[in-house]
This record gives sequence, C-alpha cells and structure tokens, in this order.
Amino acid sequence: MKQLSICPVCDTPIPAELTSGLCPKCLLKDVALEETGAADDSPTRDIAATLPPGKASNRGVIAPGEIFGEYELIEEIARGGMGVVYKARHLQLNRVVALKMILRGQLASPDDVQRFHREAEAAANLDHPGIVPIYEIGECDGQHFFSMKLIEGGALNHLLASKDSGLREILKLIENVARAVHYAHQRGVLHRDLKPANILLDAAGNPLITDFGLAKQVEGDSQLTQSGAIMGTPAYMPPEQAAAKKDITTAADIYSIGAILYQALCGKTPHQAESTFEMLMQVLEGDIVPPRDLDRKIDRKLNLICMKCLERDPNLRYSSAGALADDLNQWMDGKPVSVKPPSIASVATNVFFNNMRSVIGAAVIGASAGLFLGLGALFEGAARNFGPSKDLDLQELYEAMPGIERTDLWFANVPGYVSRPITLVAPLILVFVGLMLVVVTRPKTQQQTLAIALVAGLLMTITSFAFSVGIISMWATSDYALSTDLEAMARASLLEGDQRQEVVNDILTRYPDLKTKDPADRATFLGAMVSANLCMMAPKALWSGLLLSAFFGLVPSIAGAVHAFHLLRRDARLHRILIPYLEVLLLMLVVLFYCLFEIGHFFYLSTSDDYSLPKFFWGRLPFFLIAVATIPGFCLWNWKWRWSGYMLTTVIIYFLYFR
Repeated sequence: MKQLSICPVCDTPIPAELTSGLCPKCLLKDVALEETGAADDSPTRDIAATLPPGKASNRGVIAPGEIFGEYELIEEIARGGMGVVYKARHLQLNRVVALKMILRGQLASPDDVQRFHREAEAAANLDHPGIVPIYEIGECDGQHFFSMKLIEGGALNHLLASKDSGLREILKLIENVARAVHYAHQRGVLHRDLKPANILLDAAGNPLITDFGLAKQVEGDSQLTQSGAIMGTPAYMPPEQAAAKKDITTAADIYSIGAILYQALCGKTPHQAESTFEMLMQVLEGDIVPPRDLDRKIDRKLNLICMKCLERDPNLRYSSAGALADDLNQWMDGKPVSVKPPSIASVATNVFFNNMRSVIGAAVIGASAGLFLGLGALFEGAARNFGPSKDLDLQELYEAMPGIERTDLWFANVPGYVSRPITLVAPLILVFVGLMLVVVTRPKTQQQTLAIALVAGLLMTITSFAFSVGIISMWATSDYALSTDLEAMARASLLEGDQRQEVVNDILTRYPDLKTKDPADRATFLGAMVSANLCMMAPKALWSGLLLSAFFGLVPSIAGAVHAFHLLRRDARLHRILIPYLEVLLLMLVVLFYCLFEIGHFFYLSTSDDYSLPKFFWGRLPFFLIAVATIPGFCLWNWKWRWSGYMLTTVIIYFLYFR
C-alpha cells in the first residue's frame, strides 16, 4: 500500500516520496510567490507561518527540538517564501536567538544562497538600534543560516490591526523606522520590502527593521536585480518597483513608509485588489485616494506628509527618509512642516495634462450647460417683456408704425414649443450639473473634482454671459435707471396742452437744475444727461452680469460636484444618492435664487426716491436668520426633522416676507 503524507498547508493527502512536502497546488502557489516577490502576509505564507512547531514540512529544514550545529531549535516562529525562522538557543553561550535558514535547505539554488547571504551581510553591516542585529553567519551540513537578536514583542502589523495604540504612538514608531531607514540609506543599503510585518517591536515597544532579503546596495548587486523581475510586496511597493525598473533609488523605501503611514491613518493600504496581478496594476496605474478624503478628521498637514511620500514620481517624494522623519516629528510637536499644499494652478495643470479625457468631458458639459442656461434666461426674459399683454408688444408696434426700422430681437420670435422646454430645462441643469460632472469624468480625488468643476464652471460662465446674461444685465440696468426719464421725454414731446405742461413740471421737479436753463436748451441738457447716465451704467451692467454668470456657473458646478463626489465615495450606486444630492442642491439653489431676486430688488429700489438701505436689510433679516439656522440641518438632523424644518421655514418666510 502506497504510503501517504499530508500537505502542511492545506492538509491534502500526498505521496510520501514528494520531496517538496507540499501538494502540487500549494507548490505552484509558493513558486509563484517566490518569483514575484509577493507579500509574506499572503494567504499561502500566513497559513504556513501558523503551523504548530511539530508540523514542520520536509522541505529540507530541521524539525524543532533537534540540535543544529551549536544551536538547539526550540520552535518555529516564522516562515516565508525563501526562509524559515526558529527560536533557538546557542548551546555554548546559553543565549536565545532567532535562527534563520533557507527554506529549501540543501536543495537551494545558488541564487537562493547568494540572496540569503546578501540579506545577512546587509543587516550585519548596519549597527543601529532600529535594525535587528546579526550575531553569526554560517553553514552546517550544507544548510546555510544566520542568527540574530530575538524580538518577541510582535510586529507592527499586529499593532495596527489591534487598534490598541493611539495615533501619536504609531507616528512615533514610523518616525523611528524612517530614521533607521535613513541610516541604512546613508550606508548604501535599500531595503525594498518595508511593510508592517517586517517591523518588529521589542519589549519596550521600540521598532526594529528586519528581513533584508530584498536589500540592495545603491551601487552593485546588478546580478540579482535584473530588469523584468518584480521583487517586493505589491501593497507597499512603489510604481517604479512594480514596473521592475532597474534604477530603484532610496525613494522606493520612502514610498513604502508612506504606505505604512497611510495604513495607520486609514486602516487599509493605498491600493486594494483581490489578486497580486490586480494589485500590481493598481500600483502602476491607479490613483491613491488621499487619507483626508476618506476621513475628514485626519489633519491636513498629516495628509500632505503621507501623500508626498506616495507621489508617483520618485523625484517629488521626500529627498530622504530623514526629512520625512523630521516632518513627522515637527507635526507631533505642533510646528510647521516642510510640505505645503499644492496650489490651485498646479492641481489644475496636473489634472489638465494627466486627465485630458476628463477635462474634455467637463468642458463639453460646462459649455452645454451654460448654453442652455443662457438661452433659458433669454427666452424667459423675452416671454415676460415682449408680446401681447406685455410691457412691449413689438408686433403691434411694427404694425402701427411700418416706417420704423425693425430691431433684430430674434429671441423674442422663437416659437413657444422651442423656448418653453429650454426654459424648463435650465433650472434642472443648475441642479444636476455637478452630478453629471462626477458621473462622466469619474475623478479619483477631491482635488481632481475641484479642478474639473472649475473648468466646467468657467465655461458655464462664459457661454451663459455671451448668450444671455450680458444682454439681460444691460437691458435690465438701463430699464431700471432710464425708463422713467425716457418715458417722460417721449410724453413731453408728443402730448399737448395741459397734459404736456404737467409732464414738463414733473421733469423740472425731478431735475430742479433745469429751471436755471433757457427753455430752448432744456431738452438738449436732458438728452445729454440721459446719454451720460446710460454710458455710466454700462460698465456697472456688464460687471454685474459677469458676476451673476460666474455666480450661477461656478457655485452649482463646484458645490454639486464635491457633494456628488463624497456621496458616490460612500455609496457607488447612483440611485441611492439622488435623494440626498437633490436635497442639498435644491436647498442651495433656493437660497441662490432668493439672493438673485433680492439683488435685483436692491438695484431697483436704489433708483427710487424713498430708498433706505437700513430699511431694506432690516426687512430681510428674518429670512437670513432662518436660513442660517436651517441650512446646516441637513448635516445634523435625521430626515424627519430636516423636512419638518424645511416646511416650517417655507411657512415662516411666506408670512414674514411675501404676505
């Protein structure tokens, strides 16, 4: 009967003669992990590392309890893709140490042996309290080994997972790790596999870096770092290392420290994926969501420190691990840090050049929204002021006076079946433009969202001003300021007898200085004054129109896009965010339209004789107090209280203002 053994990883029965000690499935997984340098905390390695001491594999390593040279093996404490680590006792010195040997034992290849010795030599040449010291390097019965200080306080990944420590304690640990890495860099050693599992904690809680299995001299080691070999842990690996580039610099370790800092702040690594390949693609092409976008409680400066470490371009990261450690120390002391937030111009430039498709989409949406918004306002103005039963019936005027030159007011002659849908769509555009921007462009960060919304908002401003708001502002301003004088001049020139004299007296009452002028010159002076007033009002009209366009172009696009971005970040299903999105945007637009109405009312009243600025503002103070009390409610109250507040506010405003 064929003798069977058990795979130590998955407990599958296998023929005893298999020298690997693993079933074919687990063996293939392990080989793949070794070839790609995958994480030590991947599923296959985690399971192998948790084997009880008596269940060691037969892959050429020694079982716990046996004597290995001058060491007594006490128990297996860790297992990785290349090596296995034992808790052991040096028989002559009676010192407990950690003993590491090659996992394949005598079956190890020359490259395995060379890499193993490189790890030991790299750590042995680094004498720093933040790096696990090496005691001895040797070989026994064809099995290569080295001994090092035994650290029994656990690893940083366990501390991060337990969440028992405060943020400042974790940051102090990361600062000490950065200083130890800086020490290694100064001596020409790159770690290239920094991660929480490779940072051990001693009994006092001090961090020590271990596992220099992928360490590389800044100069040399070319035979073990050929281009095309991906070495390291993908979750903490910088893009240049994931691309298997040969010219890896100290910036790679700074990126890995930044990934550890990111995990400490957010509870997860910068990139998330279900497989090693997908993780590598995320590292190479994916964008990192800033910690502050995930949790607004994270300090802005700490967010900047973390994101500077994780810059895709190595030249944009910290110049040294020591500079990173200094910034962390400065932040903990409440002092200024070296990294500054990027300017709006730099963010916009970065978005423009790196996200051209998103910028084009934002431009199309902004221009289209501005066009519809402008035409809607223009058609609404024409419907209110031209046509039968309106202030000015152009058709009736042209029929009564066929000899006058016809004014080309094309927007007043657009059929209703064309103008009405556009007029109805315009307010909806203000509501949904932010949501459309986020859905179409899919920004990855809030900075990208702001830059894209700014592009769309500027184009909305330009197109709406060009198609309507500029015309309406000139029209409305001149109408408010000059309509009374122009009508009085027309009546004085056309009426006769007592009616004419009554109009003249009204004009002289409005402008008493005309009484000092010769009657023959009064019409000339009055006409010149009206023309001067019109010229002086033109800049005011244009500026007010431009500001109005910017107000209704930028505010809805930026506010809507940012709100939609955060809603989609919490729940990617579009139908689930429509109600909370509409609630905020509709409330905002009600306030905006009310402000627009009051601004127009203010300009209109400022031209009247009984105008009083204090009276104007005191009469509207209740609305602003109610708005200030109600608007924050959507963030603080549940939906029942919010909607009750909205309805109560509507009733109060109606009775205080409209009645």
